[in-house]
Formats: sequence, structure tokens, C-alpha cells
Amino acid sequence: MHRNASRRIQPPCDCGAAVSRVACRLQGADPRAGFTTVELLAATIAAAVLALSVGAMLIYGYAAWRRHSEFVDMQRDATAAMHTIGWKVRAATASDATIPAADRLRIVTPSATVEFRASGADLIYDPDTGTGGDEEVLVDGRLQTFSPILVTGGVSVQLDLQTVDGEESAQTDAVFAFRN
Repeated sequence: MHRNASRRIQPPCDCGAAVSRVACRLQGADPRAGFTTVELLAATIAAAVLALSVGAMLIYGYAAWRRHSEFVDMQRDATAAMHTIGWKVRAATASDATIPAADRLRIVTPSATVEFRASGADLIYDPDTGTGGDEEVLVDGRLQTFSPILVTGGVSVQLDLQTVDGEESAQTDAVFAFRN
């Protein structure tokens, strides 16, 4: 018996000239054949480019989400602060409001003395200056400027805010009228 007689020889690939050698090898035309070094290198490079592209998309997508989240937090702080200031000013009269310092607004009512003040990068709301421990932080770590100004019939307030990372900033201002 011939020594190659026990080996089964595969017929040549009849895939046609339009199909690549890789497709013929995948169909099992030659069991001893494998991918060439050039084919493996091309497949590795293509996989690496794909992996890097997906990784870059994830990194930049996360960074954009984080920037947007910071900006939304800043807008939320500005909205809450202006709402609270407006609510207190509209409940007061012209004789109730004073500006004891450039970054303070004080409203004196018969029941309590309310104060809004800048403290570093925070805007603090004290609903009753006579009672300790009841202060609330309206803007946390984002305040650049708090400028209350008494105007005829109300208070003009300007808030300048900046995201914690310093990439985005916003300015909001409003004039709140006294009740009388």
C-alpha cells in the first residue's frame, strides 16, 4: 500500500475566480493551507482600527455626557436660586430689603430676617439669621458673582456661574418687584 493512500486528498476549490483564496480555504479545499502572514497582519490591523474607533467613541461620548451634566447642574442651581430670591423679594416691601454688602441681600420681615450671601463659590440662603444651622446652599461650588442691586420698586439680581471644571459659564439676571 502506498504511504499516502490513507490520507484523504481534498479536491481543488471550485469557487471560481471571483472568490478569494480565503473563501476557498474556509470551504476546506486544502486542510494544510492556512492564512498567510500578510492576511493575518491585515486582519489584525483592521481589528485594531475598529477597536480604537469604538474606544474613542466611548471616551468622547462620556466626556460630552459629563460636560452636559455639569451644564445642566449649573442651570438647575441658577434656576433654584433665582426662584428662591424672587419668591422672597416678591413677598417683601421696599422698606424690607437692604444690601449690607456688595454680595449680600437682606430682607427684614416681622417674622424673620432672610439673607442671601456669597461665600466663596457658594450662594448661601439663610431663611432666618436669628436661628443658627438653618442655612441652605443654593449654588454649590459654581458661583462667580452674586450682585444684588436695589432699584425702584424691586431688586435687580445678577448671578454669574461657572461649571466646576471651568469649561462652561452662564450669566443670569432678573429684576424682582416688591409686592407693594
